[in-house]
Amino acid sequence: MKKLKTFFSVLIILTLFAGLFLTSRKGGKSIEETEFLFDTVCSITVFSRSDRQAAKDAFDEAAQLHRLSDFFDEISDVSKINKADASEAVKVDESIINMIEIANKINSYSDGAFDITLAPVSVLWKFDAENPIPPTDDEISAALKTSARENIKFDKKSGTVTKAFADTKIDLGAIAKGYAADRAAKILKDAGVKSAIIDFGGNIVTIGKNPKSPDGKWRIGLQTPFAQIGEYSKILKLDEAAIATSGSYQRSFEYEGKLYHHIIDPKTGHPASQSFDSVTITAESAALADALSTAFFVLGEENGKKLVENFGANLDIL
Repeated sequence: MKKLKTFFSVLIILTLFAGLFLTSRKGGKSIEETEFLFDTVCSITVFSRSDRQAAKDAFDEAAQLHRLSDFFDEISDVSKINKADASEAVKVDESIINMIEIANKINSYSDGAFDITLAPVSVLWKFDAENPIPPTDDEISAALKTSARENIKFDKKSGTVTKAFADTKIDLGAIAKGYAADRAAKILKDAGVKSAIIDFGGNIVTIGKNPKSPDGKWRIGLQTPFAQIGEYSKILKLDEAAIATSGSYQRSFEYEGKLYHHIIDPKTGHPASQSFDSVTITAESAALADALSTAFFVLGEENGKKLVENFGANLDIL
C-alpha cells in the first residue's frame, strides 16, 4: 500500500512561528508582508509601519531570485544552464554564480554530500506525484553518471556557467531560499530596519532584537518530526541569526511499508538513512545554514558535526 506523506512549508511556518506572530501583532506596530515564492509561503515581518516599503523592496528582490533560480521555469537562468550543450558558456545573473559558488564550497568541504548537480536523480523520485514509486537502480545509476561538482564551471569575470556534459543539470532549490532570505535581510538593514524576522519556507533570518520579548530574544519552535503540527521538541532562544532545517518528515512517501524522503545521498542516489529525523543549523547566513543542514543529513552525526564546526555553526538534532 502506498501513502503520500508531504509536509508543506506553510505548515512548517505556522509551526515555527505561531506564537511569535500572535505576539508581534500586539499594539499594531508590526507589518507583515506575505508572498508565495519558491513553491512556499514566504513572509517578512518588520516592527515599524514606516518600514513597509523596505519589506516590499526585499520581496521584490526575493521574487527576482525566484525567477532566476526556478528549476521548472523554462526561461530561468537555471533552465538556460540545464538546456545548454556541453562546453556552451551560458550568461547568467551574478546571483546564480554566487549560489553555485557557495554550493560548490559546501560540496568540497562535505566530500560531495551537498550536490546541486543531483537534479537528474532527484526528479526520478517524483515526490510530488499522486502515487510515487521508487526509481529502479538502473535509472539511478544512469542519472548519476553526469552528477558531479566538477561538471559545472563558472567564470565570475564573464558571468558565465559551463557544463562538462549536456545531460548535466543543476537544481538550486536547496540553497535558493536561504540565499534569498540573506538578500532580503541586507535590503532591510540597508534601509535602516532595526527589528524584523524573515521566513522563507522555514529558512529564517532574524534582525536585531525581538521588541515583543522582555529579553529581546527571538523564540523559534522546532517541530517534532512526524508529530502533529504545532508540537515542539525544543524552543530556540536566539539573537540575530540565520536558521534552516532539513528533515525526513518534510517531503516523503511510503511504498510497500518503507518510507522514502527527499534528502538524497549523492553517492547512492537513494534517500540518506540516518538515526535522526531532523537537523536545524544556526549559521552566519541563511544560504550557509540551508546547505549545511542538507549536507549534515547526508553525512550523519559524526562527520556532519565536523562539517558544521568547521563553519562555526550550531546544530540541533531531533
